[in-house]
Amino acid sequence: MRPRLTGYLRWLEELAHQPLAGWNGFTTPRSDNMNFGLRFQIAFSGYALGAIAIREPEFRARCITALGALIERFLSPPVWAYWVAATGSHDPVACANIQYSGHLGHLLGLYELLGGDARFDQPWDFEHNGQRTSYTHTGVIEAIHRQMLANPYHGVECEAGCTYVSCNDHALWATLLHDRVHGTHFADANAAWLEFLQERLIFSGPRVPGRGAVTAIYSTRLGRAAPLGLNFMDAWSLALLAPLAPDLVQTQARRLWPRLHYESDGTAYLPSANIWQRMEGSDAAVNSGFAFVLAVELGETAIADALLGYAEQNFKPTTTDEAFRYDAGIAPAYTTALFAMGEAGGLGQLLHQPAHAIWS
Repeated sequence: MRPRLTGYLRWLEELAHQPLAGWNGFTTPRSDNMNFGLRFQIAFSGYALGAIAIREPEFRARCITALGALIERFLSPPVWAYWVAATGSHDPVACANIQYSGHLGHLLGLYELLGGDARFDQPWDFEHNGQRTSYTHTGVIEAIHRQMLANPYHGVECEAGCTYVSCNDHALWATLLHDRVHGTHFADANAAWLEFLQERLIFSGPRVPGRGAVTAIYSTRLGRAAPLGLNFMDAWSLALLAPLAPDLVQTQARRLWPRLHYESDGTAYLPSANIWQRMEGSDAAVNSGFAFVLAVELGETAIADALLGYAEQNFKPTTTDEAFRYDAGIAPAYTTALFAMGEAGGLGQLLHQPAHAIWS
């Protein structure tokens, strides 16, 4: 395991430490509004670094340094300017857009909890086309928390008029990690979202085609959840929620596992419909990466081994100058980050030890 984690770390450092103007290793999507935007590729690379730092303490300093560099990249206009184009707003945090602000808060909390410096507790700016908006780590969490309290569904919109379970997972992590670092109580708001999730956003009863574990989208204007589930959304939603609501996730994962496709050799992947791949909505590589993280978090060793085995045979594992990555799928950096995160043990590790043990 150690050589593989070392290889992942070398690859993640290559992504993180290139000049901000460089995007080697990242995929430029046809539309940043879809599920392979730069923000997702960067964020999950950061979560993988966090998992590696906890699993292998001797790598922690390297992980923290690379994570700080990824956050600086996350704050750059190419990552969040899609919001300006969509709304005209040069503030990607204040209103909705939890698809960005949730990941930002999650990354900042992870960075500080692992022992990073306090640079993000000092004001920094979003700058684009001469427009400037200042935030701090706490300011980001306050914006998320304010919306969670104000909205009747107790979450935050991803886009105007809709939200997703997967994106709000990161709002939960963002508030929780800030509380652990700063002694605040923002995560007290999380219980109301989890209650709404259980009452309105999960599927139960007999499994039928098209209905999986969670709704693919909730219309905040209509107050209705779509009667549709997607492998991608299910796997992502459950993987990041597993450490926070394990009993709920264990139940809903039973609705996801039957949709794995097993090969004759016992390996498995989570498929994606061709239409979603053409639209850059999902692909089998990222789907399987999320399913792998979920299996690791739930202790489903046999499922995790089957998914990892498939990846090693089919997702183009590549080693260059001791850096290890997967080269398959729409966004190889995304796929690599998910399998790195899972092989390092996932982020649930962060919740099983006190903050002083993580910092030491």
